[in-house]
Amino acid sequence: MPLYEHIYLARQDISAAQVEELTNAYTELLASNGGKVGKQEYWGLKSLAYRINKNRKAHYTLLNIDAPPAAVAEMERQMRINEDVLRFMTIRVDALEEGPSAMMAKRDRDDRGDRFGDRAPRGPRLGDAAFRAQRDAVEHAQAALKKLAAQAHGETLTQLMGAWAERQPEQVPPAQELGRAVTGGVRGTWTQALGTAPKGDAGEALLRLEMAAEVPTPADQLDARRALQLQLLTRRNEAGPRETWTDDAAKVLASPHSDAAARRLQNALKVLMRK
Repeated sequence: MPLYEHIYLARQDISAAQVEELTNAYTELLASNGGKVGKQEYWGLKSLAYRINKNRKAHYTLLNIDAPPAAVAEMERQMRINEDVLRFMTIRVDALEEGPSAMMAKRDRDDRGDRFGDRAPRGPRLGDAAFRAQRDAVEHAQAALKKLAAQAHGETLTQLMGAWAERQPEQVPPAQELGRAVTGGVRGTWTQALGTAPKGDAGEALLRLEMAAEVPTPADQLDARRALQLQLLTRRNEAGPRETWTDDAAKVLASPHSDAAARRLQNALKVLMRK
């Protein structure tokens, strides 16, 4: 049967015992559908790169799964409708890692602390294959966690673009999910922009956003961007694009929606909202 590494994130306000109950329930579900869970690891309560549904932290759990695709699909379906599960990611692998994962080994070392006080740890030998394997495993796990955070960020942006397309202010995600750079006041400005009939031209605002985010501008708008950059050089007392990007985003949201403008806005906000 196919092999999978699965990581799921549970809400911060449930207990470790409740997380264990969730894990046991999903293990039984897989077993009832012809699969099995080998290794189970609870990595603890960890900080999130971005808030997910108002959660600053989440309980992380790893499952090594040997199961038919249909069994995994059913588990994922039930996770999607479970309010205690914030995010999950399933990766198909050629072989399952035996023994404690690198993340678990790191956690154990952190819990034990340094027995030698302030003494610097001995560096690894360059020929130590075990060290290299562990380092690669840690990097793999960290990359998986970053992918989960990026997935959450992308969903927030998609929701914001949908609010613009339908001009539905109530669909704008909470400020906590929009990132540290977006305050409640900024969110209020954005919702006000969506609460009125579309008006204005967002051309200059989009160019300013792309300049602030340092992302490419469409080829047919490059001349306009160069002209704007020259104009900004002469406006000494005017705030630059990096200082006004939240206001520029509001101007775009107040304007008529188009797919091309939405792609440009999303590309810029993807960078700016993560700063």
